[in-house]
Amino acid sequence: MTEATTETTDILDRKLERAFELLDSDANGELVEADLLVLADRLAAAFERGDDPARKGRLRTALHRIWQDHLAGMDDDGNGYVDMDEFTRGFRAAGSTNREKLLGDLSEVVAAWMDLVDINGNGRIDVDEYRQMYESAFGITPEDLEYGFRQLDLDGSGELDEQELRQATEEYYTSTDPDAPGNWLFGPL
Repeated sequence: MTEATTETTDILDRKLERAFELLDSDANGELVEADLLVLADRLAAAFERGDDPARKGRLRTALHRIWQDHLAGMDDDGNGYVDMDEFTRGFRAAGSTNREKLLGDLSEVVAAWMDLVDINGNGRIDVDEYRQMYESAFGITPEDLEYGFRQLDLDGSGELDEQELRQATEEYYTSTDPDAPGNWLFGPL
């Protein structure tokens, strides 16, 4: 294997491993549907608009779909949970064999997430909303988030629109490009 191939493989694996750690809400190394759904609860509690059951419900439904249509099937050994190796292999496989469905479902998560955390309702996420979103859901430090936000703000507007977040999500979960802006979706690796 060449050095460049190793680097691009490693970047996607590192991103997927980071995503697994962030999604595993109780940090027990066992990803189950409840780990995903707790994210909606954390966000709803952190945002004023979270008291709207329809917004929270939309995000919970989108996360449920990710679990049912993608993650549950990654449980190769049938033990009732997805471990990090299964998650990494499964996401890589889904990104190549079921890419359109995976990206469509992730796009719905992005739209529901934005709807919940876009406090001023302008259809864009500013740096404060972004920081509050990831601090409340995942406990990521503000400094890491601010730098990551600037990497994702492709048009330099100081806000992220849904298309920028969708592109970042796609790059984060599928790209092997070590320079893809979406690599910064959850801060530095």
